[in-house]
Amino acid sequence: ALSEYFGQSYPKSNCGGCDVCLEEVEGVEDATEIAQKILSCVARVRDGFGVTYIGDVLAGANTDALRRRGHDQLSVHGLLKDMPRKILTNLIYQLIDHGLLERTEGDYPVLRLNDASWEVMRGQRGVKLIRPKDKPVARTRAAVESWEGVDQGLFEHLRGVRRELAQKRGMPPFVIFSDASLRDMARRRPSTPAGFLAVHGVGRVKLRDFGTRFIAEIGGYCDEHGLSLDCVGGPEPLEPIASTPRTRTVSPAKRTAFDMFERGASIDEVAVATERARGTVVSYLGEYIENTNPESIETWVDKATYQAVTNAACEVDSERLKPIFERLSGEVPYDVIRLVMTHLRSEKE
Repeated sequence: ALSEYFGQSYPKSNCGGCDVCLEEVEGVEDATEIAQKILSCVARVRDGFGVTYIGDVLAGANTDALRRRGHDQLSVHGLLKDMPRKILTNLIYQLIDHGLLERTEGDYPVLRLNDASWEVMRGQRGVKLIRPKDKPVARTRAAVESWEGVDQGLFEHLRGVRRELAQKRGMPPFVIFSDASLRDMARRRPSTPAGFLAVHGVGRVKLRDFGTRFIAEIGGYCDEHGLSLDCVGGPEPLEPIASTPRTRTVSPAKRTAFDMFERGASIDEVAVATERARGTVVSYLGEYIENTNPESIETWVDKATYQAVTNAACEVDSERLKPIFERLSGEVPYDVIRLVMTHLRSEKE
């Protein structure tokens, strides 16, 4: 469905890359009953709270926030305390995706019940939910091939070097090099500037700023562990999805959005002017940031939130959104995290 949405055909019945095709998920037993418990919790706290807070109540957390509001005394407190927290949070988001629960927009979204919510609670509507299977997660073809020929010990050593440099410069580690670049270094193990320049994600600036240090670290590690240097090549690229050639065009709505962003318009203002959903406008803004590399994105993300996301990215040593979202306890929406990370990447480039 995703491939066809972008005009590409995908004839295979199994992609070998998603949780469904890898058989990593299964249906949740008593899904309707669990949904009723979650929705009842949203109803009982009344004032409107976010996903993290509702999860705290259902998990039976003992926090100052819950005690101050008396929510530790509710009948729904601890109702799902035996369920792993990540799964509980995921189930709440599934209810949102199914339209059985609403989540407001803005920087601090809260949960609201709708007509469908009450139908579930009254037993008038059944619910189907999924959860990860209790078994080792299968590895995708892309994941397997990305590690082909990589010395994992050297990769971890280079991650340590990257972390040290990032801390000195006060920036997220991925701004120094991505994990893909470090894997390619640990695969190729270059000993010369020319060899280092052939590594994925390395250009003249990276070579100038970090080449000497990383080449020395690679040489020292390989000498200590008896590894050969200057290994050529890597895994073959994945077979591309069949597609029909097409010309990339900018829609009038996107062009209007870019012009308004240039003048400092807010996301909501652009959404009204272009008659597009907020999520679509956020994606436009991501492209705008990526293409123009503005000095600041304070118009759309306040300084405190920007710094919080940057700090979280440094702490988790990852550019993936989910670990950063979890590090921030779910208090910063994915859209905001994505905008900050896009801006950090544009600065990196």
